[in-house]
Amino acid sequence: MLKKFVIMTMLCSLLFAGCAPAIFIGGAAVGIGGYKYYKGDLIVVYQAPFNDTWDASVKALEKLDYEIYKRSRKLTSGKIVTTGKMNERVKLTVKYVSLEETEVSIRYGLMGDEVISNKVKDKIREIVFNTNGNTK
Repeated sequence: MLKKFVIMTMLCSLLFAGCAPAIFIGGAAVGIGGYKYYKGDLIVVYQAPFNDTWDASVKALEKLDYEIYKRSRKLTSGKIVTTGKMNERVKLTVKYVSLEETEVSIRYGLMGDEVISNKVKDKIREIVFNTNGNTK
């Protein structure tokens, strides 16, 4: 009985402490290892290689009518900064996690917007996993 109580207490403390293992429990969409919205950034872990995720991120922003005005990429990370029709800014930070995982941080505007960030997340997922039926 005491052992179960200790285990449950530890699990609850991890869940409410905001630790990464607790946050990434149960990715809701195909190909997404997990995501969280924290301080204006939507942080998503895609179950896809870095190069595929980078390319899908660029295409997603273009399909959403954002103009890319700054793009910098290194071997394991990169940043994309865009502007939209109403001068709103979207910034993506793409980071290598493992051979089959890539983290993307999406920030809309100065303070962040969870709804629009989720649209960008879903468009990247659609392109990288080809869930709309078209070829890449």
